[in-house]
Formats: sequence, C-alpha cells, structure tokens
Amino acid sequence: MLKTKALCSILVAAGLALCLGPGFAQTQQAPQTAQEYTNRAVAFYDAGDYEKAMGDLDRAAGLDPSLAAIYLARGNVYAAMNQLPQALADYNRAIELDPKSGAVARRGDLYYRQGKMDAALIDYTRALAIDPKSPRVLRNRGNAYYAKADYMRAIADYDASITADPKDPTTYTARATARYARGEYQGCLADYDRAIQLQPDSAWTLVSRGNTHYALGSYGEALADYDRALALNPGLAYAYHCRGNARMATQNLTGAIADFTEAISRDPSNYQAYHHRGLAYVESAQDFDRAIADYDKAIELYPSAPDLYADRGIARSEGKQDYAGAIKDFDKALLLNPSHAEALYGRGSAYSADGHNEQALADFNRALALKANDARYYNARGAAHQGLKQYPAALVDYDRALQLKPSFAEAYYNKALVCEELKRFPEAIEAYQGFVDNAPGSYAAVIQQARDRIAELKKQP
Repeated sequence: MLKTKALCSILVAAGLALCLGPGFAQTQQAPQTAQEYTNRAVAFYDAGDYEKAMGDLDRAAGLDPSLAAIYLARGNVYAAMNQLPQALADYNRAIELDPKSGAVARRGDLYYRQGKMDAALIDYTRALAIDPKSPRVLRNRGNAYYAKADYMRAIADYDASITADPKDPTTYTARATARYARGEYQGCLADYDRAIQLQPDSAWTLVSRGNTHYALGSYGEALADYDRALALNPGLAYAYHCRGNARMATQNLTGAIADFTEAISRDPSNYQAYHHRGLAYVESAQDFDRAIADYDKAIELYPSAPDLYADRGIARSEGKQDYAGAIKDFDKALLLNPSHAEALYGRGSAYSADGHNEQALADFNRALALKANDARYYNARGAAHQGLKQYPAALVDYDRALQLKPSFAEAYYNKALVCEELKRFPEAIEAYQGFVDNAPGSYAAVIQQARDRIAELKKQP
C-alpha cells in the first residue's frame, strides 16, 4: 500500500494539483512525459523504491530539464539515500527554476541535518514567507532554533505549528523539550500529556514525561511512566536506564542496579549506565571495586567526561585509600573542566587524607570560590586548617558548615575536637552533643566515644 497522504503532500509542495491513489506505480500506463515520469517517481519514493524513483527522475530530466518538480523530487530521493551533496545540488536547481518551490523548505531540512542551523533558519523563514501557516516548516524552524538554544523562538514556532495543526503529537513533544530546557516543567508535562493522548503507544514520549516527573522529584509518577514505556517496548534500553535513576532516588538500589545492568546488556555503548551503576554500587554496598570497574568502562567509552574521573577519584580515595591514583583522576577532571568544584573538593580531600594540608587548602579555597554555600566544603577546609593546627580558622569553617547545614554530624564532631584544643570545654560539650543528636545509627561506636568525652569534660573545672 502506497502512502497516499505523503505522496499528495510532495506533489502539492511541487506546485502540482495531481493526487495519485494507491497502486499507481503498478497500474498506470507507461509514462510519456516528464511530468508523468516525475509523478511515478514520487510514488516509487513513497513506496521506498529509491532505485526506480531515481531512474524515472533521470528520464524526466532528460525529457524536460526545466521542470522544477523533477529536482525537488530527486533531491528528496538523494536525501533519503543520505547522498546529501547531490540532494543539495538538486534542491538548488529546483529553487533556481521556481523560487517558490517546496525545495526551499527541503533544503532547510538538509542544512539542519548537516548542523548548519543558520542556513536552515534562512530557508525555513523564506519558506514561511511563501506559506506562513505550514505546520511542518514552523515545527522544523522551531527545531533549528532549539538546536541553537534559542528556546523562546523555538516555543513561538511550536505554538504557531500547533495552531495550524493541533493534532500532531510530534510538535507537542518538541515544545515539551524546549520547555524542559527552560525549566518550565509544568508546561512540559501538559505538552507530554497531550502528545500521549494523541499517540498513547509512544514509549519514547512516556519516557520523556517520566524524566519530567523525575526532574520535579515526583518519582512515583516517573516510575509509572517508565513501567508503561517498558510494557510497550520491553527492549528500550534508555527506559531501563531512566527507571534505574528513579529507583536510585527512592533508595531501591538493588532495583536500580538491575535496571542499569539491563540497560547495559541492551546498549553496551551507554557510558552513563555504567557510570550510574557505579554510583549505585558505592551507595548500596560500598562496593568500590565494582564501582571502579564501571567507571573504567565508562571512561573507555567516553574519555572526555570530567564527572567520570571525579567519581572514580572519589572511589579510589574514599574506598581504596589510593590517594595518588585519586589525585591523578581529579587532575584529569580539572584538565577537562577547570571549574569542576567537586573535583577540587575531591582532590583537596585526597590531599588532606594524605597529610598534604597546604595543597588541600588551596583546592578547598578554589572550590568555595565556585560554590560558596556547600557545607561539605567548609567542613573539609576546616579539617585542613585543623591538620595545620590553625584552630581558630578551623572553628570559623565548622561554624559556617553548621550554619548551612545544622544537622551536619561530622562538622559537630570536628568542632568539638577543635574546641578541646582551644580549651573551650563548654563549647566542646555542646558540639559533641550536637554530634550525638544528629549522627546516624551506623556511627554507634563514635557516638559512644562522644558521650564518654562529654562525661569527661563535665568533670573539668
């Protein structure tokens, strides 16, 4: 069965009034004119028979090289065959012969495929001057604006496209993507809802809506969308990956690892699935060996991602006490992104743990210049000051950490130690009590030590 609707649209775009019915290419008498060869070629194109379409178009060009519709149609065939230079030449010829040809918009599509967004925008705008309400061209110009991160213009074009054709789910998903990029998550959800109403069997749209729920912290709704997507398409690796992220967020770490593993089995090139499974191994069981193996694989697949080196550095430093290896990883992360605050924090922590507190201070200072409201950074810098016996400076940092995060158990404990060094025993008692009140149950031994210190300090005159 031929795609009659698509066929008609191409012929209309070429300025023709003819609409061919199903079976045309098989039942029509042999063409005699250039126009007849062009019409049959379009039918072959719609049927996916590009070789026969090309043959007919070459014959048509031989009969009447001045017919713009030939070059538009042949450009479409070349584009479908990914022969883009030949497609561009034919679109150019069609436009020379007929400046109002549908080839203007098609050339815009070609430039878009080549990543030439400025050229694409020029052609789409020119095409819209010919047909201002073309929903396809409006949507495609919106896509070009989106590619240039001009989200407001993209949304304006998607709005106009939807006004012209309110029943195309593709445009709603495109507008949702632009709204997501602007952080307009509620509007994004409304667009995905409408797209799903129009096309309820689109697994990809369900995954995208799930990602929006995830961004809003609505993990239950996100998981429901991922489940629906996987019921529609059990082989969709990306859906497993996204569901793994949502399961991690809800502390279902075993389920998250299972989903990341499934995603990897279906798409072994997905470096992020290895990365996130590594994070889940650390969070679930402090399994640093498996985590490092996953980070290694992720780096092999995508060696230019600074986060991968930073997280491997953390695993090496905190899990294996391999401070030299960790520092190398943090160095690489910072080479790729000198403003990577977490890499600076991680490297500073590795330096501090290895007794190099001066270097640690330099890294913590840089990290705080980039991210001034992170309690962890102040606590870490306080520890470096403490290691250098700079107790007043350490106390200032611990106080700032606790101001930012009043439940920060580690900062309370560190402050208590410094207060003892400064002989400020009432403050030490208060800080130890803050630790006891806020420390998790897994710190039972240290909690008991803090209680013992409180008892001892209360005996001080």
